[in-house]
Amino acid sequence: MKNEECNETSRPQAEEQAPTPAPVPSEPRSSRDPAPALPGSARPRARAAALPGAAQAAREPAKWLRHALVCLDRSALGERALPFALSIARTWGARLTLLHVLEPERHPLEHLPSDALDWEVFRAESRMYLDRVRQRVGRSDLPSTARILQGHVAEQIVREGRESRVDLTVLSSHGERGLSGWAMGSTAQMVVSRAQGSLLIVPAVRAAEDAGTEVRFRRIMAPLDGSQRAECVLPVLVGLAREHAAELLLTHVVPEVGLTCPGHQEEEVRQMALRLQHRNEQAAERYLDQVRRRLGAEDLRVRTVLHREAEVWEALLGTVQHEDVDLLVMAAHGQTGRCDRPYGSVAQSVLSRGSVPLLLIQDVAPDEMSWQLSATQFHKVPRPHGAGLCRGESR
Repeated sequence: MKNEECNETSRPQAEEQAPTPAPVPSEPRSSRDPAPALPGSARPRARAAALPGAAQAAREPAKWLRHALVCLDRSALGERALPFALSIARTWGARLTLLHVLEPERHPLEHLPSDALDWEVFRAESRMYLDRVRQRVGRSDLPSTARILQGHVAEQIVREGRESRVDLTVLSSHGERGLSGWAMGSTAQMVVSRAQGSLLIVPAVRAAEDAGTEVRFRRIMAPLDGSQRAECVLPVLVGLAREHAAELLLTHVVPEVGLTCPGHQEEEVRQMALRLQHRNEQAAERYLDQVRRRLGAEDLRVRTVLHREAEVWEALLGTVQHEDVDLLVMAAHGQTGRCDRPYGSVAQSVLSRGSVPLLLIQDVAPDEMSWQLSATQFHKVPRPHGAGLCRGESR
């Protein structure tokens, strides 16, 4: 197996192993037309060039996922994302890059070496580890490449994803440092806050899976807010549902209509709010039914769930638990489409509090991503505002 040394000054130690061949996969079909938006939904503010529209993606389904970057740190917790990566990559026949980053400046972990000789031994052990993972990945007949980089872990992951133009970055919520009170470890948080493409985040609290065993999705859930941005996930849903014979659960949350101040207690104002709430619910029901019927025409099992809640993220996570969802798929942004942050408020809340594998489809074009940081800034990335604790723990 051939190893290649990378001479880039920013990434002085890099090793890459030749990919294994794979058969040409069949392309999944997808929905034909985009569903109409809800009345009054806002137009996207940022150019959504990173993904095609639902109709275009239905005609060219293989273009969504060609290359996935799977981040591994040699820990059992870190490997829990691998079976999910294999299951999603198989749908589009994507190639996998198995990435491990050596971080020489981080000393608290006992297994890190302190001198040059021990460091070379550690590098050799990392190569052997990736070779063993590749052998297990080979059972899925997917092309794979093993790559070792040196430097700050989050920085190297984000840079590799950008320079290699990967479509999907996959990582576990926690790794070698173990579980913590936070829903994500520090490395995962930094990658999430700066990654350029789509993300698959797998909670490390999931039951352990063999690293070479794919998972089967029984029920896949997608929240829709009536915007074209949210609907960019529809072709992905169709591909996954066909590959796994999974049920699709389409959800929409109708926020409660509130009054601007307590002084509005007049009966006329209250009745007006009730009528508006009722009309919003009727429009949402029609919208979900249209999407359901269109996906049903693709011979898929589709159900819809309509919620009436004040907090959208809370309703979504409640549905995930109640419906025993295996995978949550959602767009990074919704109606507002702001491109000054990687994710909208709902996606960020789900990231910070979720306990189910989350596939986040990035809808903002790379040249409009204003949240990218320089390499020196990675060490100063703060914990995302509102990051929640794992379920069962208190602040």
